[in-house]
Amino acid sequence: VLNQEKFLDLKNIFQECLDTYSLALGLGELAITNTWYNVMATGSKTILHRHEGSVCSGAFYPHADADSVDLTFHSPLKPLRMNELFFEQNNFNYYTYSVPAKTNTLYLFPSWLEHETDYNKSNERYVISFNTDRPK
Repeated sequence: VLNQEKFLDLKNIFQECLDTYSLALGLGELAITNTWYNVMATGSKTILHRHEGSVCSGAFYPHADADSVDLTFHSPLKPLRMNELFFEQNNFNYYTYSVPAKTNTLYLFPSWLEHETDYNKSNERYVISFNTDRPK
């Protein structure tokens, strides 16, 4: 999708964001590889998955109705924390974390991080997604 002429400026903006992310995390140089888009209508959902073969993934929402479903990330630490009993949930011990699908918002996250959506309640939710790899 992002390799089409009409989207090259957007791809360059995403690459700048990716460069900042990569520098902050000490990942070295990354390049956007495959890209795709998804249109979610009412009742659509995305199953729990991760992006194998990629270092960092991105999700950009060019349009999301106000009641669009959130993107939910799942912590890989749950099976390792079997002896930790929490008396209350807070930002340090949740096993899931959701971010809103907001128009003109880009999320970057490690590709190993499993994520999903619940059933969408809005009429339209568009997302342009991409994976990355080391430049060749």
